Amino acid sequence: MQIFGYIGSLLLTIAALLAVVQHILSPIGLLTVILILAVAQAALQLGIFMHLRESRGSTWHIITLGLGIVIALGLVGMSMWIMTFKSGVS
Repeated sequence: MQIFGYIGSLLLTIAALLAVVQHILSPIGLLTVILILAVAQAALQLGIFMHLRESRGSTWHIITLGLGIVIALGLVGMSMWIMTFKSGVS
């Protein structure tokens, strides 16, 4: 199962790289494809390498994962807001 996760992660990374290098999509389409591949790779790694569903009390794992995602998105969003404000771009 670990081998499948490793090969799957490599294939998703190579697909994202090829999408960028080949210039076959518009910037919005490219961003959409990269985001979809990133979410798929995160789900794959959480399921296979982090064993998210295999332990007892997996409800707490999902709650803490959700909180971590909210905190990470908040940090990224606030960092972007601060950088935009600091640079004087409106």
